[in-house]
Amino acid sequence: MASSSTSRLARLSMEGVVIVVSILLAFGIDAWWGERQERKRMLGQLTQVEIDLRSTLQNLTDYGINAERARLANRSLVEARNNPEAVPVDSAGAFFAWSWILAGGEPRIESVRSLVQTGEIGLLEDPELQQAMTMYLARIQEADRYENEVLEQFGATVLGLFEYIDLTDVVTATLSSEELGQAGLTWEAHSPEYDRGLDRRLINEHAHSLITNAAVQRILSQMLALKTDVRLQQIAMRAETEALLERVEAVPR
Repeated sequence: MASSSTSRLARLSMEGVVIVVSILLAFGIDAWWGERQERKRMLGQLTQVEIDLRSTLQNLTDYGINAERARLANRSLVEARNNPEAVPVDSAGAFFAWSWILAGGEPRIESVRSLVQTGEIGLLEDPELQQAMTMYLARIQEADRYENEVLEQFGATVLGLFEYIDLTDVVTATLSSEELGQAGLTWEAHSPEYDRGLDRRLINEHAHSLITNAAVQRILSQMLALKTDVRLQQIAMRAETEALLERVEAVPR
């Protein structure tokens, strides 16, 4: 009788152990599955971050080409103040046209912003990567605000040239249709009777007197300083974007 009771207790104890182990195992599997899904989601978000960072680098390359052309044209006009013949007469209009273009960078930060603002950046296992992303977002947002301020200031500065030269005529007279699109203008915006050849001759004939005009040179110098600021911002933005991309690519997949 005692042996039967002992056997029954042993069996019940074993069943209890099995139930407890089963419950713990179920919890463990749920936790493992949850962590696996969480990591999968995070890796997907990191992939989007990579895409955005690469897109930012491509934008900086594309905009940087025009930004550098505009800066060099502007600098050529400033450096020619004591030697206007350094700027060819038949190209002077193009130099002025490029000078009033200021190209930005357009960074893609949607994915990084989403991670930071939703708090999901905390799911990253690497605290240094968390910090790098947070700092990158703050830095790029500040650079974007500064660039908008510079663009506004640049536009106001360019308006000063209207006292001495019709910039619309310069652009339509000297840039190709593709370049006009980059400058925000189109041929269709002007009269079919518009004589581009005549305006080019008039602009180029007065170019040297414009280059030696002290007031025009002050405006050109201000424009060049603003262009240089934006260009330096773009160079810094590229370096920071490349550094963050390298960190993101190093995350084990």
